[in-house]
Amino acid sequence: MTTENIAKAFNIDPATIELVNSTVNRKNEPKTESCDCLNDCGDDPRLDSGKVDYCDYHKKRIAMLAMIERIHWLKPADRLPDADETVMIVTPTHDDPVWLGYYDGTTWITVEGLPLADNAVTEWAPMPRGPQ
Repeated sequence: MTTENIAKAFNIDPATIELVNSTVNRKNEPKTESCDCLNDCGDDPRLDSGKVDYCDYHKKRIAMLAMIERIHWLKPADRLPDADETVMIVTPTHDDPVWLGYYDGTTWITVEGLPLADNAVTEWAPMPRGPQ
């Protein structure tokens, strides 16, 4: 399974996948024709073909990926954050499309204090919780 396939399947940045890969102890495990831990996993679109190499490695990697906090983007038309709550915002018309900002009840404002034009924010997400 390639890093790109995992990144697409779990909606995770490929650099994060590489970090996970580098932290899992991969010894020279023999390749297997099938894997008891993920046997019949062909129905799972996140895994290749129902047969997995390096069985223990994959179990550890999948467990680590499951612990990664996912970001759920919301459209302002569907829901707005609480007033003055700092959130991540997407402004695709800017060179750097992801910013930190807040909605003051009438206007989106960056944490630097710059007001944004109406409809400039296309998505927003709560701040990640960070390590627990």
